[in-house]
Amino acid sequence: MKGRQALLIAGCWLLIAICAPPAFSGEILVGASRVELTLPPNVPLAGYSKRHGRPSTGQRDPLYVRALVLQSETQSVVFVSAELLIIDDALRQEVERRLPSPPNLFLVATHTHSGPGAYGRRYLEKLSMGHYDARVFEAIAETIVRAVRDARQQLLPLAEWQFGVMERSGANRNRLREGGPVDPEVLSVLFSSSRGPVAMLITFAAHPTVLGWKNRELSGDYPGYLMRACEQEAHAVCLFFPGAIADQGPVTEELPDRFERARRLGEQLAEAAMNTRWLTHRLAQPEHRGRFLDICTEHVALPPAQMRVGQWQLPRWLGETFLDRTATITVVAVDSLRFIGVPGDLSSELGRQWKGWFWTQGYAPVLAGFANDYIGYILPAAQYEADEYEAQMMFNGPTVADTLWSAIQRCHATIR
Repeated sequence: MKGRQALLIAGCWLLIAICAPPAFSGEILVGASRVELTLPPNVPLAGYSKRHGRPSTGQRDPLYVRALVLQSETQSVVFVSAELLIIDDALRQEVERRLPSPPNLFLVATHTHSGPGAYGRRYLEKLSMGHYDARVFEAIAETIVRAVRDARQQLLPLAEWQFGVMERSGANRNRLREGGPVDPEVLSVLFSSSRGPVAMLITFAAHPTVLGWKNRELSGDYPGYLMRACEQEAHAVCLFFPGAIADQGPVTEELPDRFERARRLGEQLAEAAMNTRWLTHRLAQPEHRGRFLDICTEHVALPPAQMRVGQWQLPRWLGETFLDRTATITVVAVDSLRFIGVPGDLSSELGRQWKGWFWTQGYAPVLAGFANDYIGYILPAAQYEADEYEAQMMFNGPTVADTLWSAIQRCHATIR
């Protein structure tokens, strides 16, 4: 398996070298920061309606917002990894409003089901987050803004970036279908200046649900442990992006303490990320610095609402009162890397298809769910009629994945 994987990566890297865009005369700057999220007491946890919005009983682990800024002569991109359940329109727009210049945001929630609730205003958000609390919303928005500002103050010339993929078999499973497809890839991108590592991005496809609905202590679940372990080892700010996780659940060691299970899984994934087979793109020589940086963000008109309760479909006008009518798609180009932000729970089947398409075009794809927006589950059209929770959460009908994929391709075409 490792030999085939190495050959696949080598072949894809050859395509990347052939298709890489031409250099320009400037350079890319990189900066990163980590800011702890301080919350009001007794905030409810987000992630399970079974908790009924009850207040948390304490904080087991620190929660952070991590930011990575890349800046060229003509463009600036801000990556954010926040230890939250989701990013919604209101939160993204408030962050954009507070920053001094219009940011190109790639704002991602780690999707921990033990993070803070009470920051969603809409009815469906309140079911899994508890009632809205302006103090919580303010704390989250201000922490994200501070993390971005701090990262911008740390800018240094980017000397190199490294990309790697490592398979971590046995760490996740298909939670919808026994023996169904699994995406075992731990994907890593490391950005370094001449002084050493600055930031690392890691993606993996498994729901952060190790702690379960009975937990009422604030925690980042396994991604929180992963990022802290990575930071200790890499001496860099580590951001986690959930991949295509709609049908992917975590697999942990059979330990009596769920926090210990989450810690062990996070540390195992961090170890896989650190021990990956790195493919290095050096920018140290002046003539090769800052080859290419660009971003495309598109606010996509969604198919009409098709919200269902069991076998009953709500009238369209009623469904649309609960749902967004647009979604945000984001594609970021860093040389031959492509970061693809998807606004929801994407299935592993679609994730593999979309990543595979980018590979065939000569680009290394970094796919992130829960980016800049949230519209529910994004599954293949054939699964829409299934009698399961995830299919019921396809709020915009069976064609929503096609709508989003078309927008991703349009965005890619504008920046390549």
